[in-house]
Amino acid sequence: MRKLFKRVSRILLPLGYVAVMACQENQHENPVIFTFDPQLDRIWVGPDFWANRLQDWKLENGKIVCTTSSPNRNLHLLTRRLNDTKAPFKMSVVLAFHKEQDLPKDWIGMRLGAKGEFGDYRDDAVFGKGLDIGITTDQKLFLGNPETGLVKSLGTSAG
Repeated sequence: MRKLFKRVSRILLPLGYVAVMACQENQHENPVIFTFDPQLDRIWVGPDFWANRLQDWKLENGKIVCTTSSPNRNLHLLTRRLNDTKAPFKMSVVLAFHKEQDLPKDWIGMRLGAKGEFGDYRDDAVFGKGLDIGITTDQKLFLGNPETGLVKSLGTSAG
């Protein structure tokens, strides 16, 4: 039996949604792709996910939606972990802001390498710390903290 894998990524979506998610541990495994029935509207996302706070996440029009913009509103994929082997992996997610608003402190992104204190996936999901990456509502890419980490403005292109 395979040994337990370390959690590698978390998804953080303040006022955002996920349309399709895929995770592939290496080039020899089949990717896992999540799609959701557009007719299904409910609070519980499903058994493959841990939502912090449960009531702040829902399925709506085939998307996972975070309904509250507050710190540490995150959704954890429980069915994929990586082990200690140094090997390539790919993870992709389709993200978008749920509501059009101009709030510079809002952001959407992922947390990589989230790890709690006790080495248990439940502790990782609730208390895990890691490296945040994402984009703010004022179009800035960031690595680390959205306000004090490595930040790059996307700017606008003349069209």
